[in-house]
Amino acid sequence: MNKNPSFSFAGQFARRSSQHGDMRRRNESTLLSLVRRYPGLSSADLARRSGIAPQTISVLLKGLEEQHIITRGDAMRGRRGQPAVPIRINPEGGYGIGVELGWRHVSIVLIDLCGKVLGRTRWEVPYQTGEGLIATIAAGVEEVAAVLPGARRRQIKGVGVAMPDRMPAYLHALEAAKAEDGGASIDMAGALRQHLQMPVVMLNDGTSACRAECAYGRGADYGQMLYVFIGTYIASGIFVDGRVIEGRSGKAVNLGYSVVKGADGAASTLHMIASVKALEDRLQAAGKPVARAAPFDWPWEVVGNEVVDWLDDAAFGLARAIINSCTVIDFSAVVLDGVLPQKMLDHLGRRTHVHLSKLAAGVFEPPIVIMGRVGPDAPAIGAANMPLYLTTFSPDMGAL
Repeated sequence: MNKNPSFSFAGQFARRSSQHGDMRRRNESTLLSLVRRYPGLSSADLARRSGIAPQTISVLLKGLEEQHIITRGDAMRGRRGQPAVPIRINPEGGYGIGVELGWRHVSIVLIDLCGKVLGRTRWEVPYQTGEGLIATIAAGVEEVAAVLPGARRRQIKGVGVAMPDRMPAYLHALEAAKAEDGGASIDMAGALRQHLQMPVVMLNDGTSACRAECAYGRGADYGQMLYVFIGTYIASGIFVDGRVIEGRSGKAVNLGYSVVKGADGAASTLHMIASVKALEDRLQAAGKPVARAAPFDWPWEVVGNEVVDWLDDAAFGLARAIINSCTVIDFSAVVLDGVLPQKMLDHLGRRTHVHLSKLAAGVFEPPIVIMGRVGPDAPAIGAANMPLYLTTFSPDMGAL
């Protein structure tokens, strides 16, 4: 179980505590994880993949069906033996709301039990945490929840809130230094619980985005995966042997703080080399305007050569940070995602792989670099997944 005090409220998600109940919960979690990853498996398939006895499978599936968490399809006939009945997650079995409190924006999504986004809202704001923001977030949560009819709104399992680590050294660069005052004293989770009257759990934004990629993207295809999200600053996460690693404080990895040398030989943190803020600094130094909008909405056609130079420097810095990470964990893959247009992310991924290959030449096999599938909403979607995970998929309220 995560010892991070920010996760203390997760105890409200617990369903059973007896030894028998714990074993049943673990078996349910195993089956649901398989069904979510491989929709359409039959009970026989689940028995083979999980190692759980067929009789136990039958009892567990009946219980999950009664809870409306799974559905059974039509029997597939024409095979040897009993007709196979495909089993799938019931998307209406529960809903989660995710809030990403970014450096310059708030994004809120509503997802169903299969991870489909049913509602979203987003607005650009300077970084801030205060009573006014709490009320605004609460109103945004009500807005996306209104997508559901009254009966289904009772199936909302809770709210996850993803936000970056406190980085006072970077607030001034964002012209948001005053924002630090409100954030130090307010209890974000407690205030939102009071406004919303539903469970709220806090997450680190990088861990949250990594969770989204592992639940709904490509992350779970790899045993050891490093996740990197290019935003205003760099967010990151780690997935190892079927689990998103949270660490003792809920932020097991913070790749943006890595000190690396840029292409010019000067040492700096990865935040100041490979982030959107680093690109903005280049544009401002060249006398070019910086759009106060989400990067995927920027007028990229007028940006010019600064983007080309930034992409290569960012790739060089990312490769160095990744190589250093591989000295601790032998990652098989690096998943790259972010708020940039897909064409730019693809280019950044290719250049990062080139630099990785050069740096690792003759030493070890570098991890492959692949593109994430979840996209700019990954932190919010990962946050929305957390209450669903804790109430439905988790055997012990730990990591994924």
